[in-house]
Amino acid sequence: MRILLRRWACLLAGGALLAPYPLMFLIWTALFHGPILGLSARAAISGVAVALAVLVSLLPMTRRMEIAIATALLGDATGPLSAEGTQWRASVWYWLHLLLGGITTVLTGAAPFVLATCLAAPFADGMVSLPDWQSRAGGPGILVAAGALLAAAPIAGLVAGCGAVLSRTAPVLLGPSPVEKVADLERRTRALAARNRMARELHDSIGHALTITTLQAGTAHVLFDQDPAFARQALAAIEETGRVAMAELDHVIGLLREGSPAAAAPTLADLDQLLAANRTLGIGIDATVSGPILAVPGTVSREMFRILQESLTNVVAHAGRTEITVRLAATADQVELDVVNPLVPRRRFARHGGGQGLPGMRERVQLLRGEMTAAAEGGHWRVRVRLPLHPAR
Repeated sequence: MRILLRRWACLLAGGALLAPYPLMFLIWTALFHGPILGLSARAAISGVAVALAVLVSLLPMTRRMEIAIATALLGDATGPLSAEGTQWRASVWYWLHLLLGGITTVLTGAAPFVLATCLAAPFADGMVSLPDWQSRAGGPGILVAAGALLAAAPIAGLVAGCGAVLSRTAPVLLGPSPVEKVADLERRTRALAARNRMARELHDSIGHALTITTLQAGTAHVLFDQDPAFARQALAAIEETGRVAMAELDHVIGLLREGSPAAAAPTLADLDQLLAANRTLGIGIDATVSGPILAVPGTVSREMFRILQESLTNVVAHAGRTEITVRLAATADQVELDVVNPLVPRRRFARHGGGQGLPGMRERVQLLRGEMTAAAEGGHWRVRVRLPLHPAR
């Protein structure tokens, strides 16, 4: 019943929008009687009224008004509506709204008077005049009243049908077109890709910093009394790692804030700083770098830095203090990374719950059309990555 009443109100709104045109016709035909531009007054005024209605239906403001009416009175059943779209579809909706609304308004206005007259027929003293038919009080009047009551159901059904037509045509005529739907899907896809990129950035940078900080803090706690010098070194490493993490967090927040300049993301130019931060944990890193690493394009350089960072974080988290071999080579066409460490039993302090390390690395590699393998080989865990310097080619 609530849905029916809302649709009925929407139809009455269409009748209200239609009312100015017949009112204008009645007023002007009462004022003008002679021919206008060779046409009769009624024909000319009718043409002006129709032309004005067509002009109003093509206004963008009319589309926004109809969307507001449909959203407020037809509810969620209309589906998504779009204020920007093909105007001719909104014009068709406007005319449909006027037509069905006019029919409903006339029936709504006339029905109570006709019904009251028919119900009064059995009790009227003398003749009760109806269109093209007369009935006396008594038996014939009862038939008139019964017919009026029976006619109420089809009228209510007609109103309900008109409301259903509006509800079903609203998303077609006022909703986004197929082209707009594709464009909206592309916008959503880009937004989702941006969110995934932000998630990878946060996971790799902040996760790496927290892993190093946690291990350094644990080491400092254990060796604080036995080796104060090493404990102070660990605390200094925590301080430096915190500064780096804050800088990288500023970078990610800058990407999220529209219109604000983002801090520069780390690249392979920051490789020495990354290796030094991991060596402070007591990890032996045998790093070999060859080729023009600093000439690697910015996007590839940033992604390869993150891949190496996450590889080292995984080793620290799962293998602890161990020996790591890192080989990084750049050529004219590609940059290659090879990270190898001994396999050890899973440690108690290994990270749990994130699960985004290897999947995040693979996403980065796939986006740049590279290749990646990560598997156990002869008692060692090896990660191999190859990224083309020009992925778009």
